[in-house]
Amino acid sequence: DKSFRPGRELATLAHHRILEEDLAGFTDLIVPQIVAHDEDHATLSFALLKGAPMGQHGEDSGDWRRFGAAWRNFQKRVKTDSLSYHSHGHEIDVLQALRLRFEKACGPVPAEWTLCFRAVRECALSLLEADPVACHRDLHDQQILFDGHSFGILDWDLMCKADPALDVGNLSAHLLLRALQSQRADATSVADSLARHMLEGMDIRNGEEFLPALRFYQAATFLRLYLIYWLRPRWRFLCPDLLMYAQQACKGLLHV
Repeated sequence: DKSFRPGRELATLAHHRILEEDLAGFTDLIVPQIVAHDEDHATLSFALLKGAPMGQHGEDSGDWRRFGAAWRNFQKRVKTDSLSYHSHGHEIDVLQALRLRFEKACGPVPAEWTLCFRAVRECALSLLEADPVACHRDLHDQQILFDGHSFGILDWDLMCKADPALDVGNLSAHLLLRALQSQRADATSVADSLARHMLEGMDIRNGEEFLPALRFYQAATFLRLYLIYWLRPRWRFLCPDLLMYAQQACKGLLHV
């Protein structure tokens, strides 16, 4: 079961109706079925999906290429007419709101974070507006369950229409986060490779509008992860690297 603020579960219900209709017969990518709705307590009950998170499936480049192709097909299949629009500017607004919450609890963010945030904000202003597609808006490896055949995607609460680079920017940044967490010597190069295979599967890596947008969403994700993981003492040591990745993404220097 998943609990929501009163009335907020209705948006998730609407998202699932869209997905069930537009992904009917599409077996490469599946979403959990809603089996019960308790309106009095604002809860939804979901059927279980088979599989384990993609991060537990190791380093199979073919699986990530397949996922990229499935995600591109998802973007083409799902209609966006009734979805709210999440612009590049809205992404900056989300980051700014998180920063304000962080500063209320912990004091000012480091000057280096602020400088990078300003650069990312400038990047947002320079991006071309791509034709929006359906987006998950919280896609990371723990949200993707793979059973060897199909990819099951969890948590569609934030579904919207947005730039095609949003979800893969967020996901590729999380792959680099997992590499940092593993502390393996080769983990970063492996994460880079898996992300590249995913983008190859999507077959839009070299789009004129796509790559700058990908860098923007990667940078914004790393800045967000910095604030989140600074609040987790076990992982606070990752924050300098997360900021470095944000800076590199903003300058177009990431390999992914």
